[in-house]
Amino acid sequence: MRNTNQMFCDLHTHSVYSVDAARDMTIENMCLSALHRGIGCLAVTDHYDIGFDYKFDPVSREEDFLSAKEKFAGRLDLLRGLELGEMMDGPEEADRIRSAVDYDVILGSVHGRLPGLDYHDLDYRQYEDDAIVRIWKDYLEAMTVLAENGDFDILAHIRYPERYVIRDGRGEVLDVEKKGCEMFEPVLRAIIRRDISLEINTAVVRKFGLQSDPGLSLLKFYRSIGGKHISIGSDAHRRNDLGANMRDALEMALAAGFEEISVFSGRKIRHISIEEGV
Repeated sequence: MRNTNQMFCDLHTHSVYSVDAARDMTIENMCLSALHRGIGCLAVTDHYDIGFDYKFDPVSREEDFLSAKEKFAGRLDLLRGLELGEMMDGPEEADRIRSAVDYDVILGSVHGRLPGLDYHDLDYRQYEDDAIVRIWKDYLEAMTVLAENGDFDILAHIRYPERYVIRDGRGEVLDVEKKGCEMFEPVLRAIIRRDISLEINTAVVRKFGLQSDPGLSLLKFYRSIGGKHISIGSDAHRRNDLGANMRDALEMALAAGFEEISVFSGRKIRHISIEEGV
C-alpha cells in the first residue's frame, strides 16, 4: 500500500468535552498527537446521547475548537464533529443540538435502549440466552429506525453491543459471524439509499482483540448490496489511541473492494483514494 500515512483520516474521536474521555484529551493535545501519528484529518466528535449523561455543550467547546483550528491551520484538517446517540428518542432535542453550531460531520449511534444505561454497563453473565437475544434484536430495530430516519452522516459501530457480550464470555449466544450478514441488511440498505457512510470502527481491535467493527465479511456484504461510502474512526478517548489500527482498517477496506474513504466538510461528503493518499 502506498502513502497511507499521508491520508489517515480519523473521523471518530472524543475530547475532554466527552464525559468518558481522558482529562488530557484537550483539543490542542489531540491535534498534537494526531500530527505525531501521521493523521491529516481529525474530527472531534464528542458524545451527546439523548436520555444519557453522555452530553456536552457544543457552545462551550467552540472557543477551544476555533483556537486549535487556527493554531494548526495548514498542518491538520480539524473538523467540528458530533456523535449524536439515540437521536430518534428525542427529535426536538436532536434538532436543537444539531443546529447549535455548524458541524462538519455528525455520527449517528445507538448506545443503549434502557433509560440511561449503556450496553457496556450490562453484565451479560447474569442474563439468560433469550434475554441477550432480545437485547440484540431491540438494538437492531433501533439501528434500523435510526438509519431510515436520522439526520446524520456516518453510522457508527454497527455491531456495538456485541463487543460487550463477547467481553462477558457470551458471544456464542449471538454468534453474529456464523448467523450471517443478512440481519444487518435493513440497516445497510437504509444508509445506502440515503448516502450515509458506514464507519469502520477500530476500537474493538485494541480493546477486545477483535476485528474492526464491521469486520471483513460484513464489509464485503455491504459492498455487494451497493454500499459505496466508508469512513474510519478510532473512537479514541485517549491520546495514544488516536489513529490506532487505521492501517489495518484501510487494508480491510481494500480487501472488501473499496478504493476510497469518505471525509466531510460542512456535512458535505467527498472521497479520498486509499491507494493514492492525498
